[in-house]
Amino acid sequence: MYDARVRGDRLRGDVCRARRLLKWRRAPEPPSRESVFNNFKTVVASADRDGYTPYWLGREFTAGGLVFQGPVTSDLPGQVAGGGVRMEYNADLALRGSSGAVGLEVVVYSPAAWEKDRGRVDASATKFVRVAGQDAKLSAIAGGTRPVEELVLQLKFGDTTVIAIAGAGGPLVPGGPDANPLIDEATFLAVMQNLRPYPQ
Repeated sequence: MYDARVRGDRLRGDVCRARRLLKWRRAPEPPSRESVFNNFKTVVASADRDGYTPYWLGREFTAGGLVFQGPVTSDLPGQVAGGGVRMEYNADLALRGSSGAVGLEVVVYSPAAWEKDRGRVDASATKFVRVAGQDAKLSAIAGGTRPVEELVLQLKFGDTTVIAIAGAGGPLVPGGPDANPLIDEATFLAVMQNLRPYPQ
């Protein structure tokens, strides 16, 4: 009887220690949407001083049946050398029965920042389009066997330059369509028509 109680006490102690260890090793919770949005607000708070107007697509948008949420940005200063903001909008592929995510990158440049970064797009096909009331350049970039691996949109609002990049994401099933609906030109341009100054 005594031995059984001792063994029981030891077992309970082991379980408690194991629970404490698991709690200690548990992965941190992902940041909340509000804390991520606060990072964006912190970065663009210096936009006037840095000489650019922050443009964005709101807190979320829908494309191809997926909900893209953002803007996700680092809270570290100097993410765009010379002044600007780099943000992402991401969509979870769970709604399509897959894992992972696809996204859209939007980079807003001050004139000084754009001078440092311009000319980095190597396009296989470029044409001019009209987006958000502005003339814009749309580039289709090939990759591997894909005729279009990325779509890159470049446009200017006064002194502010905006670059938006959508990657194909690859097919969910062999031979199927690309995971990212934004790789479709019409879908991409329809979304980008909603580009507007923050906080509109």
